[in-house]
Amino acid sequence: MLDFGLVLLGRTIEYFPYSLLSFRRLGEEGIGRDRAMGRGRFVVKAVYALPGWSEEPAAVVYEGEKDDLALANAGTVGARR
Repeated sequence: MLDFGLVLLGRTIEYFPYSLLSFRRLGEEGIGRDRAMGRGRFVVKAVYALPGWSEEPAAVVYEGEKDDLALANAGTVGARR
């Protein structure tokens, strides 16, 4: 399992779909020196928008099984809805 964080600030949030597409493609191609042998492949299962300084729970932004992208759930760091 590969678990990592990515912080997008300001207008870079608008480009998140391109980042997601890149990570999905990277998973298909594989990472590492043995990727030519079919190793290092992964699937993006889900993406969550963390609440920042608010007390709201993390919101699901992308669900891999449904291939559903819900950018409206991303919000803004520390913002209250």
